[in-house]
Amino acid sequence: MAKTSELGKGEDILRLWKDFQRDGKNMGEQFNRLVFLSTNVLEGVFHVNSDSWTSLIRKGFHEKSITGISHTSETKDRKKIIRMLNQTKACFELIPVDPEKFDSTAIKQMHSMLLERDDVHDVYTEDGDTYCELIPRGQYRRVACYTTHPTADIETRYCKSKSIEEEMTWYLDEARDLLRQDTFPNPFLTVLSPTPSLPLPGSNSRFSGTTHLPTETAGFRG
Repeated sequence: MAKTSELGKGEDILRLWKDFQRDGKNMGEQFNRLVFLSTNVLEGVFHVNSDSWTSLIRKGFHEKSITGISHTSETKDRKKIIRMLNQTKACFELIPVDPEKFDSTAIKQMHSMLLERDDVHDVYTEDGDTYCELIPRGQYRRVACYTTHPTADIETRYCKSKSIEEEMTWYLDEARDLLRQDTFPNPFLTVLSPTPSLPLPGSNSRFSGTTHLPTETAGFRG
C-alpha cells in the first residue's frame, strides 16, 4: 500500500514537471505574483479572500481579480492594492542581473520604488492615539533602531546609524562574492553569514520578501 502511494506521488510530481516544461514561463510569472502578493499580506498591508488570491495569481493584478477584502485589512481600496502589487513587481524587476551592479545605489533605488506613494503610514500608540510617520525613501536609516521583547524583558539595539554606510559596504562586497559564484550559493551559508542590522528606515518585510534578501539578516527596517 505504501509503495502504491509513493508511486502515485511520483506520478503527480512527473505530471507537474511536464506541465512546467510545457508552460514554464507562465508558471514562473504566477510564482512571482504569489511572492509579490504574499510579502504584502505578511506585512499586514492588506488581506483579500482566497478567491482573490487565486485570481490575482492566475490572471494578473487587476481590480476585477479582487472579489473580497477582509474587514481587518489595513487597506480596503482595490485601486491602491493593485498599485502596491505593481510597485512590488517593479521593485523586483529593478534587481540587477549583473553582480557588479548590486550596490548601495541599487538597494536605495529598489527601496524608493517599493515605497512610491506609500511613504507615509499611520502609527498607533499604546494610549490609542494615532500619528503619521514619514518613511524616507531610498536612503539609509538616520535614527536609532531597536526591538523590544516584553515577555523576556530584552531590548535589541541594531547598528548605529553612523556605522551603516561602512557595514553596508562590507555586506554588499560579500553579497557580490556570492553572486559571482558559478554554482548556486549554499542557502545555509547565506543565512548564517553575519550581515548589517536594519539600515533602511521602512518596509522591512515587503523589501526582503520581494528581493529575497533575508529580513533580519539583510537588515531592512519596517
